[in-house]
Amino acid sequence: MIRVLIVDDMETFRERFREVLSSDPAIEVVGTASSGEEAVAIAFKQRPDVILMDVIMENDRAGITAATQICSALSSVKIIMSTVLEDDETVFNAFQIGAVDYLLKNAHPEEILSAVKLAYIDQSTPSPLIAKKLRKEFVNLRGNQESIKLILHIVRVLTQVELDILLLLCDGRSRNEISHIRCIELSTVKTHIGNILKKLEMKTSSDIVKILKNSQSIDLLRQSIRF
Repeated sequence: MIRVLIVDDMETFRERFREVLSSDPAIEVVGTASSGEEAVAIAFKQRPDVILMDVIMENDRAGITAATQICSALSSVKIIMSTVLEDDETVFNAFQIGAVDYLLKNAHPEEILSAVKLAYIDQSTPSPLIAKKLRKEFVNLRGNQESIKLILHIVRVLTQVELDILLLLCDGRSRNEISHIRCIELSTVKTHIGNILKKLEMKTSSDIVKILKNSQSIDLLRQSIRF
């Protein structure tokens, strides 16, 4: 069973998420919360596998603050941020503090169930909105076509977590630093890096970082996953 905590300050959305998730026999809703503070308290008590976390509740950053506290203390919990609007900066901040995915609150039931199940197995994939963001960036891009092909390939084959770790490697972060930033075990970081290398057919992480730097593709990659 995938144990899920639902956090939203509006009862309508809490009940909608509960109804959708409860329809799947593989998912158990272990609690609901209406504020960031309540979410932290319940998360520490119930230790859910996945949390659907509203961004704006008692204040504009309540969900982000709660997610930060939970990620820091409970590294095994996967957090999916939920929001009404496609706020690029807020969602990007959510990923920075450890969220693995995000959903619009009007997402179809299949999307909600899929997001929870993929988060549970640590296989959350970038939202289709990334493609929209990429198209927007490409309109203004005057760079190398090979860079475009490289970024498209990377975004297509890597999960969101793997993309985040790749960018941290590009920033010069060590595996230990990535473990601390992402609130995950060092062994998990090594596993993700191994998956990145396998998918991109590279021998070492320094190889892919060098290619991205030489092709001046790091900024484009960073922009492509800010949705």
